[in-house]
Amino acid sequence: MPRQVCVVIRSQQDERMALKFFYWAERQWRYRHDPIVYAVMLEILSKTKLYQGAPRILRLIERKGISRPPEVFQCVMISYSRAWRLRDSLTLLTLMQKVGDEKW
Repeated sequence: MPRQVCVVIRSQQDERMALKFFYWAERQWRYRHDPIVYAVMLEILSKTKLYQGAPRILRLIERKGISRPPEVFQCVMISYSRAWRLRDSLTLLTLMQKVGDEKW
């Protein structure tokens, strides 16, 4: 099922619809996002102006106890740097250090 969710998310032309589908799928009975689904959604958000949704997804990942590889942080960090969001980049770096993902 997570593979199908990734396919649907990637196939959306509108990033907002992809995000809505992501949240809808998460609420479905007997379904739980795999880490790859979170990574795909963060990748999509980082390539658009919807990077504001990225911190919420990072918090969801943390709340659910899912491991966060450096690649997850990398795509968010790139989107912040493209938007000249230095403060957000520093906050993200602090979060990375707090969770022990210092492989950057």
